[in-house]
Amino acid sequence: MFLMFARFDFKSPDLAAEDQNYFDNHVRLARRLPGVRMYLTGKLIETRLKPDRYRAVLFGYDTAPAAMTSLDNPVGAELMADSAAHIVGTTVTACEGEEILPFSGRKPGHPCAVIVLLYNLLPGAAHRLRSYADSIRRLPDLCGYMAGRTFEARGEKPDRERMEIRIAAPEVLRTPSWDRLIAPDDSLMTAALIHAFEGEVQI
Repeated sequence: MFLMFARFDFKSPDLAAEDQNYFDNHVRLARRLPGVRMYLTGKLIETRLKPDRYRAVLFGYDTAPAAMTSLDNPVGAELMADSAAHIVGTTVTACEGEEILPFSGRKPGHPCAVIVLLYNLLPGAAHRLRSYADSIRRLPDLCGYMAGRTFEARGEKPDRERMEIRIAAPEVLRTPSWDRLIAPDDSLMTAALIHAFEGEVQI
């Protein structure tokens, strides 16, 4: 699965009005984009760092070409116009991810908590990736898990070489299980950045 993770702010300080427009217009349009296989939205929450943006979104496509061309249509043009009018400070990270634990039980409207880890591998650690992934997929309360190498998307070069997506039910927030879900493996990775958002399934 090709994954695109974006963080952004709204232009207006009236967040209630911007949130209303976001769901009435932006999300409505994004759900109509061709090729979108998974679409999760939410507000960023604190992990080991305070959020650097207000909202986040995770898109999943079958292939990179499907993602790169999903905006090349009238719906995409309308969506980009809405973004230009309301959204600022967007940063995007993309990866070609393996679905290690497919998030197959999702339904539109269902709440979810999404963790995004961005990191570099320590020297000589690549051979441990499979066993590491197997250990993560066995974590309790995990209902979706994808990981892969990052690469440039929409002109934005990644500053970390790998991205992981861990998806859980929001009930685990602020529990010991959540602490395990957001924890990086310091024996495998370096320069880890941990983002998380609480939101809902759109697709």
